[in-house]
Amino acid sequence: MLIVTNGGATALAAGGSLKLFNAAICSGLFAMLKLPPLPAGLGWNPNYLNLGGTLSVVVIAKPFFGPASISGNGFKFTGTGGVANAISICSICRDQKPYP
Repeated sequence: MLIVTNGGATALAAGGSLKLFNAAICSGLFAMLKLPPLPAGLGWNPNYLNLGGTLSVVVIAKPFFGPASISGNGFKFTGTGGVANAISICSICRDQKPYP
């Protein structure tokens, strides 16, 4: 079992990661992961735990985008249901960076 705690004063945010160990090759799996809770709309990505010893925080909320319109020289749309100030992949904004 792997137990992880956030000993820092700040909450973990989307795009953040924890490097737990360095190893060129890891074999086997942890029988269970006990990870600290994250703010609403965020989740843990353990995909690189056995490859490089890293856990990362990703956006799991699915935002809803309302109608879009042209406004002066810009493009305007509204949305709800996402995580404040997070960048996520959507059908309109696939070229935005960073995304884990």
